[in-house]
Amino acid sequence: MKNRGYPVKVFFRKGNGIKTLLNETGRFYDFKGLFVFSTNDHSHSFVKESDTVLQDIQKTVRGDRAQDREFL
Repeated sequence: MKNRGYPVKVFFRKGNGIKTLLNETGRFYDFKGLFVFSTNDHSHSFVKESDTVLQDIQKTVRGDRAQDREFL
């Protein structure tokens, strides 16, 4: 299986909005789907379904929502 992940730092950088995320990931638009965060040893995982995957990853990484801060 090909590794298709992106470094978290792309989503965490201050000043990066959706346009920057789209450029960094090579996409033209945000998309619907699933995203997964896991530790290197896969002992802990976080899976979420989203209508706007890139925006939700960014919100999760930045801890904008209370539910995301619980995970981080």
